[in-house]
Amino acid sequence: MTTSDPEEEIREIPISSKTISSPLQDKTSSPPSSGSSQCIYSTKETTINDPIHGFFKLDPEAKRIVDTPQFQRLRSLRQNAGAHLVYPGAGHTRFEHSLGTYHLARKLCDNLNTFRPTKGTSNGGKECRRLVQFAALLHDLGHGPFSHTFEWFTEEIGMPKWSHEEATSDMIDLLLKENGITKTSPLLVFEEKAVKRKEMPADVVFLSKQELIVIKAMITGEKFKRKETKTKTVGLSDATLFGTTFGVKYDDSGNPLYCQIKNRDHPQEQGIKSFYNIPMFLFDIVSNKKNGVDVDRLDYLSRGSLYCGISSPKKSIDRILETARVVQTKVKTSSDEDFFKSEICFSYRDVTPLYSIFEARYAEFRQILNHPVTVATEYMIRDALIEADKSGIPEFALQDCLVDPDDRGSDDDVMEKMKKFQTLNDGILDRIGWYPESEGMDDHMKKAKEIVNNLWKRKLYKHVFSDIIEFEKRYTDDELESLKKSVKRTIIDHTVVNSEFITEYLEQEVFIHISTPHFGLGCEDPVKQVDFYSCNSKGDLVKRQIEGESGEGWKFGCISPSIFKELHFSVFICFGGKDLAHKIQNVIKTQIGKYGGELSRFFDASMGHLGAIEILEYIDGE
Repeated sequence: MTTSDPEEEIREIPISSKTISSPLQDKTSSPPSSGSSQCIYSTKETTINDPIHGFFKLDPEAKRIVDTPQFQRLRSLRQNAGAHLVYPGAGHTRFEHSLGTYHLARKLCDNLNTFRPTKGTSNGGKECRRLVQFAALLHDLGHGPFSHTFEWFTEEIGMPKWSHEEATSDMIDLLLKENGITKTSPLLVFEEKAVKRKEMPADVVFLSKQELIVIKAMITGEKFKRKETKTKTVGLSDATLFGTTFGVKYDDSGNPLYCQIKNRDHPQEQGIKSFYNIPMFLFDIVSNKKNGVDVDRLDYLSRGSLYCGISSPKKSIDRILETARVVQTKVKTSSDEDFFKSEICFSYRDVTPLYSIFEARYAEFRQILNHPVTVATEYMIRDALIEADKSGIPEFALQDCLVDPDDRGSDDDVMEKMKKFQTLNDGILDRIGWYPESEGMDDHMKKAKEIVNNLWKRKLYKHVFSDIIEFEKRYTDDELESLKKSVKRTIIDHTVVNSEFITEYLEQEVFIHISTPHFGLGCEDPVKQVDFYSCNSKGDLVKRQIEGESGEGWKFGCISPSIFKELHFSVFICFGGKDLAHKIQNVIKTQIGKYGGELSRFFDASMGHLGAIEILEYIDGE
């Protein structure tokens, strides 16, 4: 069934001509009455109409996952947190982003399979591509309300290690558990019994424990940890992933080439192998830690640029997906046998499209996520969540919904918290704003409601000052946190002098926001971490790399970016008036002016990195 309405397509399940009952269903039970609910399955693919990618197919297994409460929750989570309060069109959610990421993963896997190399034995097959598609579909399942703004909230309440990646892993477990195979709802099978595939409906999802762990690793970028002990399998070494042991093939340099896993824990059937190999390049499709070229990023860049009205990298993305190939290079292994290592490479002609994609990432962070009004609204959302959480009202007890990474508790405890977590979405802001007032209302709840109402009335936190400098590698994450505190202290100390403002008031009123937009790989040039290919005289694909600092590789041109990361420094006040804003602006300009207008020198002085003699010499020199 095909429809032009994407919402309608997701809600409707194509109906097949016959009912397929669960293989675990009691065969002696009587058929359900006409009035009872009955699961009807389709082996047909569902067509999705997406404004970014056009029409694409959703296979029956993916449809089973989409049609679960845990996945449907993504409809209520906006992709870019508070950006819709600045860019009215930015109301797109993680639901359509996850579908788009699934489509790009499937498209890329199909393309790599079409042009697969003929050498070697581990180029990835249907089973491998299936796991990649699951990872792409499920990769955002653990996001909290307002996306990354929620992680600002968890930092403030004392859970700095909480991450949406770990929550995604737990949410996947909950999805499988809550939607497991039953007599009335045969949806997902996970380690229930060893069931032959041919006895199962085509759209029932079966995942073994090892397959599930591989899916989570493809989402998080977790790497195999090699064991010292020897494995019984010839040519493989024991390695662990999330505590589970796998057989992994390594080259002489200690780089993993592929891992071997059981084929769905089934009894062996004719024509089905007991094990299959997963090449390492498949772990870079959803989350690429090497260079940042992954389908997650490619979809959110295309989607964000369209809905926010900025320059789109869609053409460049389509180009690199079409020209991507698996290139094999011969490597030596511990057994001295020749083995072909498979890697995803791009045409050497596609350097310019790749740079445009990385520039689009920078532009999205610079123009959308770091827009001063976007930042102000997101801090207001964070503060409203903090105050509501402190109110003691059960409906807003957000900490009770979070799994503390330092104290996870039992598996049952984790699942109970995830059941609460799955109820959280962006609608929590409306519930805070419309929460009925009463005489005995807690002060924290009053404050939360006030913040939300100010947000609705556009009485926003005020942007007082901002500046941009080149990011220096010496600024670690801890340095940046220390920098925010030190600069805030400097501003407050000089603002209270000869003014009516007191320190206690300014501590609550002033806050510093520091962000570091980059091309995707910090201070490094991400294109130099991309593998390229060209054809030799025999027509074979040969791996190539851009010229590095050593002069090796090939030079694609003389003009290219030289700085890939910058530091944005911004000062905001909550509800102070123009007098306070002007006072802080003058203090900042005066303090920075002492160091020749160099913000980096001001930072060093604020943090005590400049000695007194050095400061005096610098000021005297100016």
